[in-house]
Amino acid sequence: FVSKVVGTNIPPEYVTAVGKAFMEIVQKGPQTGYPVINTRFVLEDGATHVVDSSANAFAIATRYAFHKAMQGANQQVLEPLMDVEINVNKDIYQGVMAGILKRRGSITKLKQEETSSA
Repeated sequence: FVSKVVGTNIPPEYVTAVGKAFMEIVQKGPQTGYPVINTRFVLEDGATHVVDSSANAFAIATRYAFHKAMQGANQQVLEPLMDVEINVNKDIYQGVMAGILKRRGSITKLKQEETSSA
């Protein structure tokens, strides 16, 4: 969040409310509920009204502006990537493999170990 407000058109407590609302909404994005990254919100100017303006009204306007901006943005959901080592018995191997592939996982290495039976 960046405030470029000059003068007294927007009282400081309203600017704070805008910044707080923006930080809250990017933690739970509008598309899938995941955080929004690489996004900046610049507050340049505004106006207040004696009767209708409040910190809450500015927070609501911030959320509305964010949702409108995201509708026109080129959004992309980023999926988590991780390396995982899984050790399973051969009798459940196929089910585990199917579960990984179903979740768009990729198998980079398979290793079968001999087990000794006593």
